[in-house]
Amino acid sequence: IMEGVSPLALSCLRIVGATIVLLPFVRRSEMPKQIEGKDIVLLILMGTMGVAGAIVLQFLGTNRTLASHVSLLTGLEPIFTVLLASFFLREHLNFRILASLFFALCGAIFVSVDPSSLKIFSGQFFIGNSLIVGSILCYSLYTLIGKYLAPRWGTMTLTAIGFGIATLLLIPIG
Repeated sequence: IMEGVSPLALSCLRIVGATIVLLPFVRRSEMPKQIEGKDIVLLILMGTMGVAGAIVLQFLGTNRTLASHVSLLTGLEPIFTVLLASFFLREHLNFRILASLFFALCGAIFVSVDPSSLKIFSGQFFIGNSLIVGSILCYSLYTLIGKYLAPRWGTMTLTAIGFGIATLLLIPIG
């Protein structure tokens, strides 16, 4: 399917489909009574980077690298999320968390990669792998913004708004 349809069109189809499914679940009662300007900026960032950016970069990267590289790099998403949460949300990293991250990294490498092909960021797959890392960072950003906004907005409403913003962004170009 990747050869017959452009990555942008696939991204658009995925996001529009999800938006159609999610919209009926949006409840005004889950939204805050007063919407702060900071929330609007974060919602736009969540939809543009966390949904549209992540999915578009994922499809573009997958089209330019090996499935084993995508698997390994995607397995690193929780590690990026935890590290970014410690930086942006000031979440505490203790020895147990750091050890868990180390073992998660080792597990992702063990399961996903042939030891002879550990040169992930060199050669012909550099661009594809870099796009996948960009996608992972966007997904991590989406998770962090969602965690920050969820107590005031509700998770289903946040998800629908994020996908709605991504739909508005991608329909004209998809």
